[in-house]
Amino acid sequence: MPFGKLRLLFLSESEPSPESVLILDSVAIQSSKLTPYSVYGENQLQPINGPEVPEAARAMAGPVAFLSFIEGGRARTCSGFLIDSNRLLTNEHCVSTPSVCATTTVVFGYEYDLNGRLGIGPQRRCVSVDEAKVNFELDASVIELDSPPGEAFGTIDISAPGEDLSAPLMVIQHPGSQPKQISILDCTVNDPLVDGRGPGTDFTHTCDTAGGSSGAPILDAQGRLVGLHHFGFEDGEVWTANRGVHAELIANWLSTPIDEHFDDE
Repeated sequence: MPFGKLRLLFLSESEPSPESVLILDSVAIQSSKLTPYSVYGENQLQPINGPEVPEAARAMAGPVAFLSFIEGGRARTCSGFLIDSNRLLTNEHCVSTPSVCATTTVVFGYEYDLNGRLGIGPQRRCVSVDEAKVNFELDASVIELDSPPGEAFGTIDISAPGEDLSAPLMVIQHPGSQPKQISILDCTVNDPLVDGRGPGTDFTHTCDTAGGSSGAPILDAQGRLVGLHHFGFEDGEVWTANRGVHAELIANWLSTPIDEHFDDE
């Protein structure tokens, strides 16, 4: 390996064939580059089970998962959330092709518990990305998992998005490849209608995020989806505010027949 040795242990219920061959398909090295944070003033991200996080907010966090994948030979991470038993919504710029899907692991329950102990729940693999469920303008992608993660994690309903963008919001996410966190303090909409990848697709918000937060749900106080976080900001970039895609647009897109998706693309 580039930076040392790797020892693999394989366990099998039966004697493996002498002709068995191990093929190392790819190697990804985690970059030491610092993760850029897109925060307003003081970083107010909190562990999802932190003492100051309301119980109602913690109860909404189950469907949110950590995504790890390889793209262009580099290890990357994003966030995503279950929309039914084994389908997950994330950003198009995260997982949108079969080749990236084949490298993607989805981890649920990656968070510190109420006692400060780090837990990791079930891990699932991405098995398919339907071309009709990928939208560049909305930066949205629906991926299918190899099996449901379990009823305990629940789903986020995308069929009835929240409409009030003037109320306080929250973003449940995995910033910087870290365990699950929440932005809930000073988390509001700045500009309710701006151009994103498409005309009028986005709104800007003041919820703290970081690299790895892409694909996180933006929720209102009732747990209704109001947006899909997809871009932060850095000094010197064209976009100078955190951005979410309007959930209503995503809901309308996913509710149209499959043949219409192809017409749109």
